[in-house]
Amino acid sequence: MADDNTLTFKTHDLRVELYSASDLHLVYAGSSHLLSPGELARDKTLQDDTKYSGGTSGSYVAFAGPAQLKWRSRDGVQHSCTLNLDEVFGDRRVLHTEDPMRIYKPMPITGGEPTIVIEVIDRTVNVYMFAALQLIPTDPTAVRRDEREHRTLAYSKSF
Repeated sequence: MADDNTLTFKTHDLRVELYSASDLHLVYAGSSHLLSPGELARDKTLQDDTKYSGGTSGSYVAFAGPAQLKWRSRDGVQHSCTLNLDEVFGDRRVLHTEDPMRIYKPMPITGGEPTIVIEVIDRTVNVYMFAALQLIPTDPTAVRRDEREHRTLAYSKSF
């Protein structure tokens, strides 16, 4: 991750993804999310790490309390955990791997707010940050800014 003190966030979107598990119930900021009730979600593919469908559950003030999760792993065992997103993203920096000098400072983030992605895969919980950044082109004759999407792992724990 690039060290960039200027690229921080005060609000974020939330996306919840479930793979190889069922009955995910997530509560965050008073919003309840239920995924794959009664049936096993599909396995995660390599393409899932490189695509982003854009479906989020709305904008939240960073951070609106802990995220409470309950789910069943592939073998039917019930799991639960509490994610303190304030600890995961305590410095409120947008995670990315760009050279800070290339970030277009007047409008660094494009396509909406940074998105926190909470992903459950069987017995593992991952938390990613997704952000699309505008970059100053390396070609000085370019008429458009570059844009690059980043999906950066911020936290992972297996149960």
